[in-house]
Amino acid sequence: MSSNGQNLAAGLPHDIRGLLPYQTPWWHFALAGLGAILVAGLVAWGIWYLLKKRRPKIREERPVDPWDALESRLGGMLPPGDFTRGPVQENYFYSLSLLLREAVELRTAVRATDLTLYELKGPLRRSLPFKQEEVELLISFLERADMVKFAGAPSQREEALGDHSRVEAWVRELRPRPEPVGPADSGGPASAVDSSRGRGES
Repeated sequence: MSSNGQNLAAGLPHDIRGLLPYQTPWWHFALAGLGAILVAGLVAWGIWYLLKKRRPKIREERPVDPWDALESRLGGMLPPGDFTRGPVQENYFYSLSLLLREAVELRTAVRATDLTLYELKGPLRRSLPFKQEEVELLISFLERADMVKFAGAPSQREEALGDHSRVEAWVRELRPRPEPVGPADSGGPASAVDSSRGRGES
């Protein structure tokens, strides 16, 4: 050491030998780790919130009444303006007669969509809640629809419109009507109690 260095060291207070390394306390590392975990959690929550906000909400769908579905389909099943081509007529009468068979199947225990018309005639005559004349008209429509579908029998748009109106009326008649609930229905037992009280008082 030079004389100048010796002079500087000699001028320092005793026991000081220069800069010593600083030892970081352990809790500094613990705080840094907790801070990193907190930041990562906040970032993850932010990403989850944004994804949830962008996700389309799923609406709870109520079950559709099958009769409402049939009537809705029937309302959009009018014969097209160009009703002269054979395939158009075949597709139309296929759809119209199938819908009527579905309505019969909903109302009765008859498997109307699985049976041929020959197999279906007897169950229709026994099960439909129509007068016999109306049942025969329904069977005649199914026969005519089969002739158009399978034999290529010609049909006019006016005739198809009339068939559509008849099928609408049949579907309305086949649909079960809700039973009215009145005071008499809900108050049967109570009325019996009241009548017994009246007899006791008399």
